[in-house]
Amino acid sequence: MASTQQATPARRPRKGKKSGPVTEYCALWHIKPGHAEQVIDEIAAGLSSRGDVRDMYKKIGVHDARYVVLDNGTRLLITISFDLDFDPYFDDAIASLVGGDKSQIKFDWMNHLVEAPEGGYDSMSWEAFKNWLVETQTEADIFANTNDATVQEIDKALRVQQAFQQVLDHPEAAQALQHPALKPLLEEAAG
Repeated sequence: MASTQQATPARRPRKGKKSGPVTEYCALWHIKPGHAEQVIDEIAAGLSSRGDVRDMYKKIGVHDARYVVLDNGTRLLITISFDLDFDPYFDDAIASLVGGDKSQIKFDWMNHLVEAPEGGYDSMSWEAFKNWLVETQTEADIFANTNDATVQEIDKALRVQQAFQQVLDHPEAAQALQHPALKPLLEEAAG
């Protein structure tokens, strides 16, 4: 009896420069003639379908992302930097956002690209899709970020800073902060 399951494709060697815990991804694809508006509309719809984009990116560890249509609507540039390595990031993102259901991730926009495989996004397994991302990736020659923190660590640091500011704004803060154990915190706040 023949199996109806798709064979898992061999994993292509991964690309993407790292800086601290952050990995970069960059791709520059060709847009099918007349499809520029559709591709960016579908990317925007996919991003907004999960609520606030910044909250979603924070949840899945994206530091920043750009989607740029270039050259009179003939090229699409995507750059993204994220926590973790390529596979853990993409696997965790799809698990977190859509419970691992590839059909719900809304990557159909890739069907508007010249480089899209025959049959488009729906014809690909998750592993084949990740391989396609790598095959069409342009690795940065130089990539650097400014710290060694993950998105969650940065977010926590900002929340601690806001809480500490609330402490400083309290009328009795000056007396409470006289304890020597708080000296390093006060010195950092003054810097």
